[in-house]
Amino acid sequence: MAAKNRAAALRRKREPKEPHVGIFWVEEFPRGRVMYNTKTRRFTLLADRCILRDKGVVGRVMSELHLPGENTDKGTDAHYRCSSCLRVREGE
Repeated sequence: MAAKNRAAALRRKREPKEPHVGIFWVEEFPRGRVMYNTKTRRFTLLADRCILRDKGVVGRVMSELHLPGENTDKGTDAHYRCSSCLRVREGE
């Protein structure tokens, strides 16, 4: 837990004091990835909780990527957390 707090403090310290157009921390945007298992022939969509919570967004992602609903597992990954989720986790 202490390492996470140190990382958050360093991140805040490096943040620009004034807004800069075009400069964003990667954590500011919900994100994810898709994997395909050739043995099980199944897709896995790993995404930020903010994405997975919104069924409309999940549907659009799956549609754009042509993912079959009956053959796609969905889940979260610690690497995919937006700034809102990180703030909740850090107790801000």
